[in-house]
Amino acid sequence: MYAADARADIAAGRLACVLQRCLPPPSRYFLYYPSRRQMPPVLRAFVDMLRAPAI
Repeated sequence: MYAADARADIAAGRLACVLQRCLPPPSRYFLYYPSRRQMPPVLRAFVDMLRAPAI
């Protein structure tokens, strides 16, 4: 169940978050691509942008 689906039940007290400390940060990205070999420049720029630290 996603957090958005359970939000009303959590607010009403029917559900409780028990693993809040184990959740990943909300701004985490996952990117899957076939290979680092001969990566198109546009994809390389996109990967570099996602890896750059947020300002």
